[in-house]
Amino acid sequence: MRGADLVLTATNSARAMLEERWIAPGAVVATLDSAEPGRDFAEKADLFVVDSREQLRKELTELYGPDAPGWVDATVAEVVSGRHPGRTSVAQRVLIVTQGMASQDVALAHLAYRRALQRDLGQPLVAAYPAD
Repeated sequence: MRGADLVLTATNSARAMLEERWIAPGAVVATLDSAEPGRDFAEKADLFVVDSREQLRKELTELYGPDAPGWVDATVAEVVSGRHPGRTSVAQRVLIVTQGMASQDVALAHLAYRRALQRDLGQPLVAAYPAD
Protein backbone atom coordinates (compact mmCIF):
# COMPACT_ATOMS: atom_id res chain seq x y z
CA MET A 1 0.00 0.00 0.00
CA ARG A 2 1.33 3.44 -0.93
CA GLY A 3 1.10 6.15 1.70
CA ALA A 4 -0.09 9.73 1.26
CA ASP A 5 2.23 12.42 -0.09
CA LEU A 6 0.86 15.05 2.28
CA VAL A 7 -0.75 14.49 5.66
CA LEU A 8 -2.29 17.39 7.58
CA THR A 9 -3.64 17.01 11.09
CA ALA A 10 -5.46 19.58 13.17
CA THR A 11 -6.88 18.01 16.31
CA ASN A 12 -6.93 18.66 20.00
CA SER A 13 -5.81 15.10 20.70
CA ALA A 14 -3.20 14.56 23.38
CA ARG A 15 -2.21 11.24 21.82
CA ALA A 16 -0.64 10.10 18.57
CA MET A 17 -2.93 10.22 15.56
CA LEU A 18 -0.44 8.63 13.15
CA GLU A 19 1.77 5.59 13.08
CA GLU A 20 5.29 5.89 11.74
CA ARG A 21 4.76 2.91 9.41
CA TRP A 22 1.94 4.78 7.63
CA ILE A 23 4.27 7.55 6.45
CA ALA A 24 5.66 6.80 2.99
CA PRO A 25 9.06 7.91 1.70
CA GLY A 26 8.77 11.45 0.41
CA ALA A 27 5.70 12.31 2.47
CA VAL A 28 5.27 15.59 4.32
CA VAL A 29 3.35 15.53 7.59
CA ALA A 30 2.18 18.89 8.95
CA THR A 31 0.61 19.02 12.40
CA LEU A 32 -0.54 21.65 14.85
CA ASP A 33 0.47 19.68 17.91
CA SER A 34 3.58 17.69 18.72
CA ALA A 35 1.56 14.75 20.11
CA GLU A 36 -0.23 14.10 16.78
CA PRO A 37 2.65 12.49 14.84
CA GLY A 38 3.58 10.20 17.74
CA ARG A 39 6.99 9.47 19.20
CA ASP A 40 8.14 7.02 16.52
CA PHE A 41 7.63 9.37 13.60
CA ALA A 42 8.80 12.45 15.51
CA GLU A 43 12.05 10.66 16.29
CA LYS A 44 12.50 8.99 12.88
CA ALA A 45 11.47 11.79 10.50
CA ASP A 46 14.28 12.65 8.10
CA LEU A 47 13.58 16.36 8.54
CA PHE A 48 11.79 17.74 11.61
CA VAL A 49 10.82 21.41 11.26
CA VAL A 50 9.12 23.57 13.89
CA ASP A 51 8.00 27.17 14.03
CA SER A 52 9.84 27.84 17.29
CA ARG A 53 12.38 25.65 19.06
CA GLU A 54 11.80 27.54 22.31
CA GLN A 55 8.03 27.18 22.09
CA LEU A 56 8.21 23.41 21.58
CA ARG A 57 11.17 22.52 23.84
CA LYS A 58 9.11 22.01 27.00
CA GLU A 59 6.28 20.19 25.23
CA LEU A 60 8.59 17.83 23.34
CA THR A 61 10.46 17.06 26.58
CA GLU A 62 7.23 16.35 28.47
CA LEU A 63 5.85 14.14 25.69
CA TYR A 64 8.94 12.24 24.56
CA GLY A 65 11.75 12.83 27.05
CA PRO A 66 14.82 15.04 27.39
CA ASP A 67 16.36 13.98 24.06
CA ALA A 68 13.31 14.99 22.00
CA PRO A 69 14.20 18.67 21.44
CA GLY A 70 17.38 17.39 19.76
CA TRP A 71 15.31 15.69 17.06
CA VAL A 72 14.39 19.11 15.64
CA ASP A 73 16.46 19.88 12.55
CA ALA A 74 15.33 23.39 11.67
CA THR A 75 12.76 26.11 12.10
CA VAL A 76 10.42 27.24 9.34
CA ALA A 77 12.29 30.56 9.27
CA GLU A 78 15.64 28.78 8.80
CA VAL A 79 14.30 26.77 5.85
CA VAL A 80 12.50 29.68 4.17
CA SER A 81 15.50 32.01 4.57
CA GLY A 82 17.92 29.40 3.22
CA ARG A 83 19.91 29.08 6.46
CA HIS A 84 18.90 25.40 6.43
CA PRO A 85 18.64 23.49 3.14
CA GLY A 86 15.35 21.84 4.04
CA ARG A 87 14.69 18.57 2.28
CA THR A 88 17.79 17.32 0.46
CA SER A 89 16.16 14.26 -1.13
CA VAL A 90 12.67 13.66 -2.49
CA ALA A 91 12.55 10.43 -0.47
CA GLN A 92 12.97 12.20 2.87
CA ARG A 93 9.99 12.10 5.20
CA VAL A 94 9.33 15.55 6.60
CA LEU A 95 7.54 16.45 9.83
CA ILE A 96 6.43 20.04 10.34
CA VAL A 97 4.96 21.01 13.71
CA THR A 98 3.61 24.55 13.89
CA GLN A 99 1.66 25.72 16.87
CA GLY A 100 0.78 29.21 15.82
CA MET A 101 3.33 31.94 15.46
CA ALA A 102 1.02 34.49 13.81
CA SER A 103 3.87 36.63 12.48
CA GLN A 104 5.35 33.61 10.69
CA ASP A 105 1.94 32.58 9.35
CA VAL A 106 1.47 36.02 7.80
CA ALA A 107 5.03 36.10 6.42
CA LEU A 108 4.69 32.62 4.88
CA ALA A 109 1.31 33.46 3.37
CA HIS A 110 2.80 36.61 1.84
CA LEU A 111 5.79 34.67 0.47
CA ALA A 112 3.49 32.02 -1.04
CA TYR A 113 1.32 34.75 -2.56
CA ARG A 114 4.32 36.54 -4.12
CA ARG A 115 5.70 33.29 -5.55
CA ALA A 116 2.29 32.36 -6.97
CA LEU A 117 2.05 35.78 -8.67
CA GLN A 118 5.58 35.42 -10.08
CA ARG A 119 4.68 32.03 -11.55
CA ASP A 120 1.16 33.04 -12.64
CA LEU A 121 -0.33 30.31 -10.44
CA GLY A 122 -3.54 30.08 -8.50
CA GLN A 123 -6.89 31.77 -8.73
CA PRO A 124 -7.33 35.42 -7.72
CA LEU A 125 -9.76 35.90 -4.86
CA VAL A 126 -12.57 38.40 -5.30
CA ALA A 127 -14.21 40.03 -2.31
CA ALA A 128 -17.64 38.56 -1.55
CA TYR A 129 -19.03 42.06 -1.03
CA PRO A 130 -18.11 44.95 -3.28
CA ALA A 131 -16.42 47.89 -1.60
CA ASP A 132 -18.66 50.90 -0.97
